[in-house]
Amino acid sequence: MRTPLLHENLLTAAPASLEQLEEIVSEVGRSPWLWGHAVMFDPRRRSHRVLWKSEALEIALFGWATGQDTLFHDHGGASGAAFVCSGVLIEDVVEAVDGIVIRRQTHTRQAESAFSFGPDYIHRVRHEPAHGLALSIHAYTRAVSDARDYDLLPDGTIRGRTRTASSPSSTGSRT
Repeated sequence: MRTPLLHENLLTAAPASLEQLEEIVSEVGRSPWLWGHAVMFDPRRRSHRVLWKSEALEIALFGWATGQDTLFHDHGGASGAAFVCSGVLIEDVVEAVDGIVIRRQTHTRQAESAFSFGPDYIHRVRHEPAHGLALSIHAYTRAVSDARDYDLLPDGTIRGRTRTASSPSSTGSRT
């Protein structure tokens, strides 16, 4: 897929660090003329539009309506970054060793903020409705494939979900 509105220099290099991924999402997120035409909100599920995808880089726009969220998920070994263009998102992060959760953190992601994560990151993202609709730009290196959803269990363990061909993932798409 090729979007001529995205700056060619931004798309030709493969990001070599999390800092570069944050720079990419921040630059794109602060340039609404690049993605404004793609904004959508669906009250039934979080909207997702891929703006650019190559083997080395995927950039996507997410629209978050009232109360929408994802399941806990990873990104299939991809590293990533996100920039909150508007609204507020809440991110719940878990760190696990051998299926046992050893750390849980919650981050409030305000408009105009960016964050990044490595290939072993497991999180869920939810919309904070008190701050209106939310928009976010996400970039992944390499493009996301083989991502997995997780259940956080009451006994402090985390278990990967088994997907069937008919089961949706994380309300339809990654974050």
